[in-house]
Amino acid sequence: MKPFRVIEKVRIILVLVLLLMIPESHIVSATPQMDKSYNHEWVSLNDSDEIGRYFRKGEKIYVHVNGMISEELKNADPTSFRVNRKFSEFGRDKSHVWFIAGELSVNQATWEPISQSYSIDEIKVYCGVHQLTNADPKTFRVIREGLAEWGADKESVYNGWFKLENSDPQTFQFINASFSKDKNSVYFFQNRLDGADPNSFEIIKDNVAKDKSAIFAFGKKMPSYIDRASVRVPGDGYIYDKNGRYHLHKGEWIRTER
Repeated sequence: MKPFRVIEKVRIILVLVLLLMIPESHIVSATPQMDKSYNHEWVSLNDSDEIGRYFRKGEKIYVHVNGMISEELKNADPTSFRVNRKFSEFGRDKSHVWFIAGELSVNQATWEPISQSYSIDEIKVYCGVHQLTNADPKTFRVIREGLAEWGADKESVYNGWFKLENSDPQTFQFINASFSKDKNSVYFFQNRLDGADPNSFEIIKDNVAKDKSAIFAFGKKMPSYIDRASVRVPGDGYIYDKNGRYHLHKGEWIRTER
């Protein structure tokens, strides 16, 4: 047997021995598992506490609806009331669940928040207080967090609680903050851009883009007389081509001379 083969066998045996010596709790699975433990960390409120939007005064629970207005949660039980430490837009007590000041009708035994807006129970998916019709909680996942959250299940993509019609979650991707696409369609936020070609679609600037045959701006297809080759978006509120400048007026594109 050649020397390098002996050395390689010895190395393999040593690796196996070392693995056997590692405690099972320290072995990391090759398939990462989602740790949902943080979803269940619910924190009670004392008079001095303010967690997320929620705070307590005596025997009453209040919530900041916005920066200027707070209101009492009329049905909240202060003894059992808790705020989710990770997703602090959600509060609950022994009988109720809230998203900010809105009460959700959920199965408390199986309900949990999965982002600052989305939550699920055994049969439903919610965005804020809105139920996502026909969304599958078993396959639903958050695909973008932030002020406008995105989610998807095995069948569809959602922008907040708006379903992107005929969307394909397997091929869906974000292009920028405004546009996204899948193998079939291009979307401006939750709205499908009729006629847009996902294979040739590209951003010109921010909310203005083009494909092989048209210009799309602020969710609308621009007139066919636009000269695609000379389109410019300097950032002054107008779109320009070699023939003039354009702006939206009551939902229609208007051309004015420079």
